Amino acid sequence: MKQVLLSDMVPTEILQEIQDAFANYTGMASLISDANGTPITRPSNFTHFCMDLTRQSKLGGKNCQECGRKAALEALRSGKVAVYDCHAGLTDYAAPIILNGEFIGSFTGGQVRTSETDEQAQQAFRDKAAEYDIDPDEYISAAKATNILPRQRVEKSADFLGRIANIVSRIAYERFQLLEQMKNLETAAKIRKDRLQVFSQGLQDDMNYINTYIEDAAKTNDSLKPFLSDINGRFYRTNEEIREIVIDMELEQEDFSLNETAYDIRWILERKNNELMKEAARHNRTITMKVDDDVPRIMIGDPARIGGIIERAVGRCLEFSGKEPVEIQISTKKETYSVNLQIKIIDAGFTIPEEELKKIGNVMGTADRIAVTDEVELYDSFAIMGFVVRAMNGRMGLSSEPEGGVTFTITIPQLVG
Repeated sequence: MKQVLLSDMVPTEILQEIQDAFANYTGMASLISDANGTPITRPSNFTHFCMDLTRQSKLGGKNCQECGRKAALEALRSGKVAVYDCHAGLTDYAAPIILNGEFIGSFTGGQVRTSETDEQAQQAFRDKAAEYDIDPDEYISAAKATNILPRQRVEKSADFLGRIANIVSRIAYERFQLLEQMKNLETAAKIRKDRLQVFSQGLQDDMNYINTYIEDAAKTNDSLKPFLSDINGRFYRTNEEIREIVIDMELEQEDFSLNETAYDIRWILERKNNELMKEAARHNRTITMKVDDDVPRIMIGDPARIGGIIERAVGRCLEFSGKEPVEIQISTKKETYSVNLQIKIIDAGFTIPEEELKKIGNVMGTADRIAVTDEVELYDSFAIMGFVVRAMNGRMGLSSEPEGGVTFTITIPQLVG
C-alpha cells in the first residue's frame, strides 16, 4: 500500500468536529496528528499550561510532539491505547489510527492530573520550568489549574476515541481505495465488491459496539448520548451507501443475482428489528411491526434482498420530518401455486407533493438502473429498490394522501415451502 496521509482520506472538518465534541464531553484536551507527529487539526480544550507555556518553549514544543509520536507508536506495538505521564508531568493519552497495519496518525491529548499536586510534584514542575526557561511560579500555578480526572476514566475515554478514529479512517480509506481501483475497473471490480461486503459487515459490528457503549455511557452521563448517537447514525447512513454501491457494482458487471431459499418473514423482521429501531430512535421516531396470522411460516425467495428492501423503505420514511410511528405490515394473498407477499411501509406523519411523488415513481419504475441520470441522483436509493423488486418479479408503488400519510406497497410472488 502506498503511503497515504490521514488528511487525504478524512476531511479535516470532520476530524475537528469529532475531536471538539470529545474534548468538550470529557474535559480533556485533544489533538489529531499525522504519522510524523505534525498536528492536522486545531487543538481542542488545550490548557494554558501546555498551549501557552510548555509548547511555546522551543525545547518544550519539540518534546511534546516527540512524546505524542512515541506514545502512539508504543500503542501501535502493544495494540492498546497508551495512557502515560508526559515529559512535562501531566497525564496524556495516544490512540493510534491504523490502516491495514500501517500507522498513519493518532489522537493525542489529555493534559490532566490524576491526583493532587503535592510538594514533590511541584518541585518536578519547578525543575521543568527551569529547563524550558519558563517562570516557575506561573508554571506551577498553571499546572494546578488543570483538571483532575481518575486514570480509569482517561483510559476508557481514550480507548473509545481510538475505536471511533479507526472506524472513521476505515470508511474514508475504503472510499479512497474505491476511487483508486476505478482506474482498473475490469480486474478490480470483483475484489472491490467482495471487500465492500466484508467491510459493510465489519461496520455493522462496529455499530453494535457503539450502541452498547451508548447504553452504558448514558447510565452515568446523559450528555454523552446525543454525541454518540449522532456518530452511530453517520455510520448507519454510510453502511447504507456501501450496500447500494455493491448493488451498483453488481449491475455494472451484470453480476446481479438472487439467492432464493426457504425463509420465514418473521425471522427477517426479527433480524432487522435492532438496527431499524435504533435508527428510528435517533430520529425520535418509533416503528411498529405486524405480520398477519395466515402468512405462511415457510416461503421460498431471497430473504437478504427482501430484508434490504424493507430497510431502505423504512430508512426513506425516517429521512422525512414525521412524528408518527412507521408501520410495517406483512400479509399474503394465495394464488394457484404460490402466494403474493405484500409488504406495506406506512408513515402517517407527512405527505409528499404530487410533483415529487411522480418523480419518485418514475425513478422506481426505470427499466435500466444504469440509465438513472444525475438529475435524479438524489433518488438513487428509490431506483435501486425498484430494480431489486422487479428482479424478483414484483411490483412496488408509493402513494401519498393530501391530508397526510405515505405508503410504500411492495408485492412479490413467492412459492410456499
